[in-house]
Amino acid sequence: MKVELDKRVTATAVEGWIASFAAASPSRLTLDLTRAHRLELLAETRLLALLTMARRSGAAIDLVASQEIDVASRRPKKLVDLLSETIAGVILVQMATRAVDGSGQDRRASLVRAQAVHAVANDGLFGFGREHAAPVIDIFGGPPPASMVRDDSGIEFDPLFREWVSKMNLPPLQDSLLQSLIDFAYETFDNCRRHGARDLDRNALEGVRFVLLRTVSISEKGALAAGQRLAGGPIAEYLEGLAKDLGDREFLAELTVCDCGVGIPATLAGSTEIYDGPWEAERHETLDAFTDGRTSRRGISGVGRGLLKALRSTDALHGLIAVRTGRTQLNRSFLQQDNPWHAEELPWAPGTSVSLLFPWRDPIPTLFKT
Repeated sequence: MKVELDKRVTATAVEGWIASFAAASPSRLTLDLTRAHRLELLAETRLLALLTMARRSGAAIDLVASQEIDVASRRPKKLVDLLSETIAGVILVQMATRAVDGSGQDRRASLVRAQAVHAVANDGLFGFGREHAAPVIDIFGGPPPASMVRDDSGIEFDPLFREWVSKMNLPPLQDSLLQSLIDFAYETFDNCRRHGARDLDRNALEGVRFVLLRTVSISEKGALAAGQRLAGGPIAEYLEGLAKDLGDREFLAELTVCDCGVGIPATLAGSTEIYDGPWEAERHETLDAFTDGRTSRRGISGVGRGLLKALRSTDALHGLIAVRTGRTQLNRSFLQQDNPWHAEELPWAPGTSVSLLFPWRDPIPTLFKT
């Protein structure tokens, strides 16, 4: 199976590839990066799911490009920057079997080394401008993680996250809103590190986990257009509301936490067999994860409220939360009080992603009001 990455890779496009891969069960997945330049909202989460599915099925994963790649001299610059300095590159290169350029040479080893050099120089952070990510590479022995996302991070997560945000030169958020953002990031990442790196028998899983923060302008060329390319639905409607009420000068922020684990439904049900049964049972388990006290760690005081706290942070930030796990996609914005969740059945994909979309500004009382 071969897919070509467009200049702008959308989550909708990658969802199509996931469905095609599941239907065909190919022995090889080839990704043509010749035109690839950037990934749009939520696309990295779907790309990680696709490549995880391929690896665990035993399929070879080849990255190909028509250009000759010279990592040392960074030519072609856009492609080398993508593959060596961004979270998309970490996912592609770490999960791939080979990375073959136009000369027929396998450049994967040199790209892995370039990522390691970048990680050491930037405390494990990837990205530039207003898009930064903190990945954790499990089993592969990839670049060391940022201090913020080490598995032993605790109370220091708060100051490290604040320092991370400061690197992006964004307008300041009101402190209570920044705290809500930190709470969302910590609670979702805590779930990720507890459940996203091991299977139900506590065996380590290979893969990538990450925290991503980026902002894009709310304009016809920015978030609004990206939302429309997500094939409509609640996310597009939410972004259209932002574009109408906030204008082109404001930013949309995406905070995403993603892993390659067994997924929320299997974690709560205690078995991956839930994916073989009716989708309604899986949807129920996923929705139940956002209620007070529901946890796989039964009998431990104080647990089971992390995802509920993330939901409260979403409302405080006037945001939208998007969840993709197993066969389930959930969306809920702060506006949806009467019918809180929009649930959709999709082809099964490994892992879990929890994303928060929100306006990077102090929410105003009249937002979305007529």
